Amino acid sequence: MQNEPSHHENNRSASVGERVLRRASRCRHHIYPLIPFSLLYTASATLARSWQQKGRTYPNWMHREHIPILAWMGRHSLIIYATHQVLLLMVLETVFQ
Repeated sequence: MQNEPSHHENNRSASVGERVLRRASRCRHHIYPLIPFSLLYTASATLARSWQQKGRTYPNWMHREHIPILAWMGRHSLIIYATHQVLLLMVLETVFQ
């Protein structure tokens, strides 16, 4: 038992990514439940489709770009999300190494 590293020593030698994955596997309460949110999404998509089939359109104010930088970020959100995750892990790995 003395030869085995303690939990804290083992945690220090792990990379930031490994520590994040360990912590995420221990606390899953922050993940949204799949069934309620998928039902909410399905209901809103169904209502939007029926709204359009009746010939209704969205109001003009919904089509305007109010803040151009936010509109650009919305169009490129997946790339921004993936890039910032990698950069954030690299910075954390460098700082806590």
